[in-house]
Amino acid sequence: MRQFSQSDCGIQGPVKRIFVQSERQYLNMLNYRKHLDFLTRPPLKPWMRENWICLDKNEAPFSPLRDNSSFLERLRNVDARTYPDPFPVYKKLSDFIGLPPEQILLTYGSEQAIRVCYELMVDPRDQVICLNPTFAMFEVFNKTFNADPIYVDCEFGELHADVILPHISERTKLIAISNPNNPTGSIFPLADLKKIVEAAAKVGSLLLVDEAYFHYCDVTAQPLIEDFDNLAITRTFSKAWGLAGIRVGYMIAQLDTIDKFRKLKPMDEMTTFSIAASRFALDNLEYLERNIAQVQKWQDKFDQLSGPNVSTIGTEGNFILIKVNPALKSGILQWFIDNRIFVKEGYDHPIMADSIRFSVTEDTVMEMIFQRLNSSNRN
Repeated sequence: MRQFSQSDCGIQGPVKRIFVQSERQYLNMLNYRKHLDFLTRPPLKPWMRENWICLDKNEAPFSPLRDNSSFLERLRNVDARTYPDPFPVYKKLSDFIGLPPEQILLTYGSEQAIRVCYELMVDPRDQVICLNPTFAMFEVFNKTFNADPIYVDCEFGELHADVILPHISERTKLIAISNPNNPTGSIFPLADLKKIVEAAAKVGSLLLVDEAYFHYCDVTAQPLIEDFDNLAITRTFSKAWGLAGIRVGYMIAQLDTIDKFRKLKPMDEMTTFSIAASRFALDNLEYLERNIAQVQKWQDKFDQLSGPNVSTIGTEGNFILIKVNPALKSGILQWFIDNRIFVKEGYDHPIMADSIRFSVTEDTVMEMIFQRLNSSNRN
């Protein structure tokens, strides 16, 4: 059998010199979609997150896979040589959410589920309605698909349909709502979601409800699926299941609607490892329940944090959102850095000014944070 060398795979000699000399010319001739020049993504660089307590990305308090010998034993029978079969996950998820497998589409995180909504619905200059502030990927997809977005200012607490309804028109192709919303933690009640999806149906628009945090609240749009074929709900295993690292999400909708989305799925929607991990989580629901209980416990405690310098904003997510006195903000952020804790701050929307958001995690860390913030109100 022939042995290949590096020279087989590269360009050598005079041809290489000509290519290098002409490289800039060829790049300048690339006829790409110029609207992407307005899209900026983070550059590739090390995250430098090792040995830090990472509370900036709304990850779950606990993972069912960490130091779990039962899961490691399952992995002994995983065959990474063969292509993955996701159907067992479809079946287990179907049993869990109470819909047939044919009304589910598994995706690479809920982010891919959101993307296929754009792929199905949005042509250049089509109108997309989103909240502001909201999940950052909505803005990315609006620019990727060259949409004409309308960003509706979002408040804290309960939201109502009348913030969305006046903006729906014949040009509207997609209404993309996170419910509960991130980073505000605000939420539309089911009755208001019904008003929005009814208005969207009249103009042939899709209502996308991203329910990444629905385990932590009492509202889901799922009861509306039976009556509306223009509703798609996306969810993730990242927030309450404690599996952000395996990148598994899913979409639910009416059968005919899911069939349309299924045309856009990749050859394989899951990896062998993500199948094993999500099956394990679905077989061991006590980890999901533990995460939900931990978040509720610490949200209840932080609700008591109210004073002239630091106060908690009630949310429906898995995070704590606080407002701080601007004069003390830099000192509080420095305390987080000194204790090697990553948090989220620096929002550019006025409603989020002087706010800090951090995920709920284990008790020792949460108690330390609570005592530090509470002391700011006593001094």
